[in-house]
Amino acid sequence: MIYIVTHSYRDNDPDPSHTTSGMLKLSSDPVFSVVSLIAYHWKGVIYVGTGKRFRETFGAFKSVLQKCEVKYSPLFGSEESRRDTPEEKLVVLSDNEEISLEQYMTFADFKGFDAWRILRHLPKGSLILTGRQFCKCLGIESKSCSVYEINPCKKIVACIIAEGVRIRDLSIQ
Repeated sequence: MIYIVTHSYRDNDPDPSHTTSGMLKLSSDPVFSVVSLIAYHWKGVIYVGTGKRFRETFGAFKSVLQKCEVKYSPLFGSEESRRDTPEEKLVVLSDNEEISLEQYMTFADFKGFDAWRILRHLPKGSLILTGRQFCKCLGIESKSCSVYEINPCKKIVACIIAEGVRIRDLSIQ
């Protein structure tokens, strides 16, 4: 299994940080206890997006993930973020420049990009701290502060926690 944890509620700044309530949601139950359980049973690799909100997500769990190998990649989340207004959908670049969503290409927009193949080649038990963009590549309509258990060989996704609310138990319990 591979596990995905999405960042929590964030500000609307360039390379946004979490809001105070977003950080509290990450560091409280059930999210913290599920990540602790994953870390206890599996000593895989932790993959963290390079944007501030993904690094803050790792920081919220650092006490239980400290013995795991950590790798950072923009594949799992960069500094860019979405800012939608009633008039238009925007992408905010790291320098605060706003571009229309139509001008922005995600990995999912490139023909032949296969996120499932990437997951199949990660070590068993890996934990990915990511956001909606990578989840979209897997066909997951992700929510903030959520945990997903993934079988990459069978392309099965189970939502464990959705927006901080436990939906089901991990299969490792």
